Amino acid sequence: MNYLVDFGLLSIVRIFLWALLLMFVVFSLVVVRQVQLMSQVLTVPISGGLKLVALALLVFAVGIFIISLAVL
Repeated sequence: MNYLVDFGLLSIVRIFLWALLLMFVVFSLVVVRQVQLMSQVLTVPISGGLKLVALALLVFAVGIFIISLAVL
């Protein structure tokens, strides 16, 4: 499929989805950074679990983005 010639609705949707998934990855990076800053300010027993959940969100976001590059 030649992407330079065949630029139809499917290509527009594909680019839009990649942009949304890339924004989700950036959002996940912001969440990880915010959890790190929160853990430095507040020392609570649950901060380790929150860090783990934030990192899991980041891994999920990057994984979904990579899979979308292969599938779409």
